[in-house]
Amino acid sequence: ICYAGLLGYGVVGGFRKPWIALIAAIAIALVLVSLGIRGDIPKGTETALRLPLVFGVGSLIYLYRDRVVLSWPLLGAVIVTIALSLLLFEAAYKPILFMGTAYIMVFIALAPSLSHPIFELPGDISYGVYLYGWPIQQALQALYPQSGAWIMLALAVVLTCCVSLLSWIFVEKPALRLKARMMTAR
Repeated sequence: ICYAGLLGYGVVGGFRKPWIALIAAIAIALVLVSLGIRGDIPKGTETALRLPLVFGVGSLIYLYRDRVVLSWPLLGAVIVTIALSLLLFEAAYKPILFMGTAYIMVFIALAPSLSHPIFELPGDISYGVYLYGWPIQQALQALYPQSGAWIMLALAVVLTCCVSLLSWIFVEKPALRLKARMMTAR
């Protein structure tokens, strides 16, 4: 759905204008929904707003990557803002949490101070994690529905990383080499 929205946004010429308007509209919609409903937001409504919001903020960070600052103080400010929104204005908590999550994930992925040889894998497993993570989680849930959340998380992370690494070694890396040879041949 997010990619279809991205396509539609591009088709109508949205990339000529900042994404801030789209992201602000989704955030405001989420705040309005949470203010208008007493108690929790229905799960379907929350998901329909949460996914585009995180995707939109992540896309915004990518589009303005030359201006985005990855720093520990800013990360701390994001976390404090999330916590304060929960304490002071609960209706804004979820949109702030969702937008903050996008920055936190980008920080974890790209912050140079977090790079260390111990964390480096022998390949780029990011696409495999994206591709295989959800099906592996669903399979584990179907096979072991009585398992606790932490056990499921640990199993899902280990299995997803292993499958993703195998995919990198045996599918993606050879495909990229073939692509490079084909492009050179042209």
